[in-house]
Amino acid sequence: MNGDCRIWIFGAGIEGEMSGSPISQALIAAPEGRRQVSKRPRWLRAVSGERLACWSGDAGLQGPVPRSSFIPPCNPTLRDRLPKGEGWLFEVKFDGYRLQVHKASERVILYTRNGADWTYRFPRLAEELASLPCSSAIIDAELVHVEGFKALHRAVHKRAENGLMLWAFDLMQRDGNDLRSVALADRKRRLGHLVERAGIERLRHSETFTDGERLLAECDKRGLEGVVAKHKNGIYRSGRSTGWIKVKCPAWREANRNRGELFGEGRSPPA
Repeated sequence: MNGDCRIWIFGAGIEGEMSGSPISQALIAAPEGRRQVSKRPRWLRAVSGERLACWSGDAGLQGPVPRSSFIPPCNPTLRDRLPKGEGWLFEVKFDGYRLQVHKASERVILYTRNGADWTYRFPRLAEELASLPCSSAIIDAELVHVEGFKALHRAVHKRAENGLMLWAFDLMQRDGNDLRSVALADRKRRLGHLVERAGIERLRHSETFTDGERLLAECDKRGLEGVVAKHKNGIYRSGRSTGWIKVKCPAWREANRNRGELFGEGRSPPA
């Protein structure tokens, strides 16, 4: 296969799911029944079955992507107040969809919080993340839109990537080394260094702060969702954790009382 080329997908097209937070980007969708994938994106998902294919320019479809094991995420415990005492670090709780980034060599898979593969929804983002300066990595992150959650929700369903940003907040694996038993403060240090070296415009490191109450007040003024407190010596433990404490901002709670209407009656958010 030589020169420029385009792929047309007829019928139902591509399907799937995702997760994340509010400062993001999306994907460009063509009319229903006929979607053109241009600019030779690195990733395409085969419509039949769960097979992933790697798109690498003139070389065409290169076969299945090796799938690393999805890690059930660590979920914070919701509380009314931030924890007191020594050893806590605080970071912004962005309002978006949770994404788990898996990089292996030059290939990337994007998982939702429930393990659904949403790489096909964000081929440009996956291609950008493939340039991370490491042989492999698993990153916990929040996908957001610069115009807020409603814009993110629309972008996801339209498969549009403009305006999306990815806030990385934890590093579970790097170059084959499992970091889940490493203290949070050290994981954050390694993650910050990786993100800085990568220089990917839409990938940001979610930094930590030591004054949680001040951070919460500032988030409330800015209309952000809230704050997550994490113990600096904590390990990464899948499932609900009291080592991660989430407190939502009063202004955000008031503004989002009817968020369920976005997803329809009796339905929960995707991913």
